[in-house]
Amino acid sequence: MGTKPTQSRNNDNMFKQKVTLMVMAVLVLVLFVCILWLIIASIQNSDNNNEDGTEAPSGEVTDNINYTSMTLSAADLQKGNLVLVNSQHQFVFPTENNRVSIYNYRSEHNGSGSYKLGSTELYLEPEAVEAMHNMLVEFAKETGNSSLNVTSAYRSYEDQESTNSSIKAGYSDSHTGLSFSLAMYENNITTQLTDPENAEYYDWLKEHAHEYGFIIRYPEGKESVTGVSNYAYAFRYVGVPHATYMYTNNLCLEEYIDYLKTNSSFDSKLSVTDDGGHTYLVYYTPSAGDITEIKVPAAETGLDGSVKYPYTVSGTNEGGAVVTVQLN
Repeated sequence: MGTKPTQSRNNDNMFKQKVTLMVMAVLVLVLFVCILWLIIASIQNSDNNNEDGTEAPSGEVTDNINYTSMTLSAADLQKGNLVLVNSQHQFVFPTENNRVSIYNYRSEHNGSGSYKLGSTELYLEPEAVEAMHNMLVEFAKETGNSSLNVTSAYRSYEDQESTNSSIKAGYSDSHTGLSFSLAMYENNITTQLTDPENAEYYDWLKEHAHEYGFIIRYPEGKESVTGVSNYAYAFRYVGVPHATYMYTNNLCLEEYIDYLKTNSSFDSKLSVTDDGGHTYLVYYTPSAGDITEIKVPAAETGLDGSVKYPYTVSGTNEGGAVVTVQLN
C-alpha cells in the first residue's frame, strides 16, 4: 500500500512531461510556419526588384499608389513650372509656345475693372495667366483697390537685351512666361509696390500669393542667393504646393530646388498640404543623361471616373525633374 502514492506521483509527472512535449511541439510547428512565411514573402519581394536591387520599373505599390515608369529627354528637364533661370542657369527657349495675351484673357473673363495693364502686348503661359487673373481679381474684391498694374510679363531674348536691366538676356526669369511684375498706378502716377505707402497692398499679396501658386521671385533678404536685388515686386508661378512650401518655410526658388535635391526622392517623398486642405507628394529625380526614367502614378480612375492620383512633372533646368502627386 505504501507504493501507491509514489506510483500516482510518477504518473502525474509523466503526464506533465507529455503535455510539456506537446506544447513544445506546437511552438516549434508555429515557429516553422512563421519562418516559412517570411521566406516566401522575401522571395516575392525580390521578384519585384531589378537585378541591381532597385525596385522594378512598374507595377509596384508605394504610399498605396500603383506606380509605373516614364522617360524624359534632356530637353524635358529644361521646361516646366519649376525651371530655374538665373545667372548660372540659362533659359532654353522652346520652339513652340502657348502663351496667352493677358489683355484678351482679362477681357474674356470680365476682369477689366479689377486691375490695369501697362501694355496690351503682355503675355504669360496659360496656367500662369489664369492664376494671376484670379489673384488680382480677388485682390480688388478684398481690398477695394483696382490700381494694381501689370508692368511686365514674358520677355523674348531681344526684349531683355533692350531693357535697362542688370539681368543678362538669356538668363532672365521673364523668359519663362511664368513671371510678371506689379506696380501701383493711381491718379496717373506710378509707384513701386514695395514703397511704404503701398505696404497694405503688398502685404496682401505676400500673404495670399501662394494660394494661387505664386512666389515672390526675388524676395528681400535673399539677394545673396538669387543674385538680384531691388526686384521684390516680381512674381513667379510655380504651382500651389510648391509656392505653399516655399512661403511656409521662407525659401526662394534656388533654395527650394536645392532642398528637393537633398531631401526628397521617390523613396523619401516630401508631403505638402495647401491652405485648402489638399495634400501632395513631391519628389526629385536627378538626370541620368540623355534619357531619365522617373516613377509616376499609373493611370487609374475612381468610381466617379476621375483620375485617382493626378500628377505633374517639371524639369528644373539644373539637372533633374520634380514629380508632384495630388492625393485628395
